Amino acid sequence: MGALIMGTRFVVNFDYRTKNDDIQFSQIVEHFAFIIAQLNKLFQVEKNWYETGYSRKQALNEIAFQNGGITDNTRLKWERRYKKYADVCR
Repeated sequence: MGALIMGTRFVVNFDYRTKNDDIQFSQIVEHFAFIIAQLNKLFQVEKNWYETGYSRKQALNEIAFQNGGITDNTRLKWERRYKKYADVCR
């Protein structure tokens, strides 16, 4: 995930793991939103956060978090991944 801050591209790789096998999808979204809010506070600016892509141009078309919340497209994409992974782990 990344953001453009003061003309500089800022990239963060999140690898979310937990010891609790029963984590709910909403909890994952809450954790990401909290981290992004803290980073926005650190940089004293509210930024859009983007999914990674094969190119910068593609990534800039994939807004993940906007105005402090997850976008509908990202929520749908992440829910599909969550359900697929949950089915594999059962």
